[in-house]
Amino acid sequence: MSNFINLTKVQVLTLFPKGKKQKRSMFLLGLLYFALAILIAIYSVMFSVVFCMMDATNVIPAFYYTITSIVILVTTVLKTSGLLFNNRDYELLAALPIKTSTLIASRLTAIYLMNFFFGVSIMAPALIPVIFIAKPGVLFCILYLLSMFIVPLFPLAISTFIGIVVSFIASRFRHKSIVTILLSFIALFAVLYFSMTLSNVSEEAIESFGDAFMNLASTFYPPSILYNMAFNVEDMNLLYFALFVLLSVGSMGITIAILAPLYKKIYTALNARSAKANYVYKTTKSNSPFMAIYKKELRRYFGCTAYVVNTAFSPLMVLVLAVASCFVPIGDIIQTEAAALGDMSSFIARSIPYIAGLVLCMAPTTASVISLEGKALWITQTLPIPQHINMNAKMLVNITLTVPVALISSIIFKFSLDLSILDAVVCFIVMLALIMLSTSFALLLNILSPNFNWVNEAAIVKQSMPVFVAMFAMMILAVGCMIVALVIPLPYNITNLGIAMCLMLLSALFAFLCYRMKIKE
Repeated sequence: MSNFINLTKVQVLTLFPKGKKQKRSMFLLGLLYFALAILIAIYSVMFSVVFCMMDATNVIPAFYYTITSIVILVTTVLKTSGLLFNNRDYELLAALPIKTSTLIASRLTAIYLMNFFFGVSIMAPALIPVIFIAKPGVLFCILYLLSMFIVPLFPLAISTFIGIVVSFIASRFRHKSIVTILLSFIALFAVLYFSMTLSNVSEEAIESFGDAFMNLASTFYPPSILYNMAFNVEDMNLLYFALFVLLSVGSMGITIAILAPLYKKIYTALNARSAKANYVYKTTKSNSPFMAIYKKELRRYFGCTAYVVNTAFSPLMVLVLAVASCFVPIGDIIQTEAAALGDMSSFIARSIPYIAGLVLCMAPTTASVISLEGKALWITQTLPIPQHINMNAKMLVNITLTVPVALISSIIFKFSLDLSILDAVVCFIVMLALIMLSTSFALLLNILSPNFNWVNEAAIVKQSMPVFVAMFAMMILAVGCMIVALVIPLPYNITNLGIAMCLMLLSALFAFLCYRMKIKE
């Protein structure tokens, strides 16, 4: 038990940067987490009030349980593999007298704690309107609060199992990282598809929302049936609550029991390096310093599954949005929902570049590229290469990933949304400006606040301060620019071009600072 506690403590501490220089970063990261929790809590209370007004109070516990579980499943399915199999301290821990099951349990517990606090921010505020409107019993409130400790277990077990399957399949192939990336995207899109289908309640079923929701939930997430039967506002059922606890706790136990004997085999397979049997010596082509660093950064990028999945998902979502616009009449939907907006073609042309650009800029690769250098940073710093060449190569990786998507999406939007050629060109320019700004801004953040004390890459890619600051800053900026474009009484293309020019100038300023700033070690 002491080994488990100590290992869990170490795993939790490795998720956060250490040292005096990182105190300010930790403070800002804490503020971001707190602001996000407050925002989630407000939305939870609002939706809970709406459900009470719709006379769907009984479905509130199951609704928030299902939503929390799906969000945890989506965010964790890409995290467990990296945290379980890509740790740099495994060789050290394997030599200690520690059971493999204890090691696995400690790492899963660290993930559980993060999911637990997220689940509390969703589920706890939703109980407030229920208490004042439906007035449930004391037993209901106590068990509901206790259930929040159990809710993350089942989705964590499922996501871990998916990670095991993906990693094991990938280990059988020569190019393991590429296979892992493809399988991870397939798994993620499958989960997203089912979650989107789950929220697809028709207007005819709005009066019987509870029945409609539970029919969907029982189809795509069966544990919600037990939770719904257990947490009836009028009649709490202890038997179904006990079954829910047994299912959640038992699923984690089974996952650890299955994973323990396979852990060393999967870890060895994932971290093994294969060599070509038919290798022959041949003349090596030389490259310029810029291209050499750029190719090195690309190899580094595609060599880290968590890095690729976390950053490439946003461009893929933009492509999905663009393709979906060919089949979904977005203009008709907006006209139906908000007829007072007036000219729909103008509204779409003004807003779509910022919506697509926002998604493209959610996870720039430059937000963690410096931190991922780790202890090898000194190699790059000692090369006789100017800093601007190194920084440009790092920024070009993100540009390579996003700019082609922006161009393709603009072409698709031109036909699917019936935009003029000028509208499509301006749409691309606005998205390009947002991409350039997010690229240089995220790199500057990572230069000012790097973290080289990481144990696994997933923690840096997903939970570092530059990643969160870049994401929230670009969200606020993109939404603010869209509001400005909608409000200013000028031709929208002139307004969009003016905004794009300002973003480009700001991007150039951040890039210049990247060239001049020294990396804080």
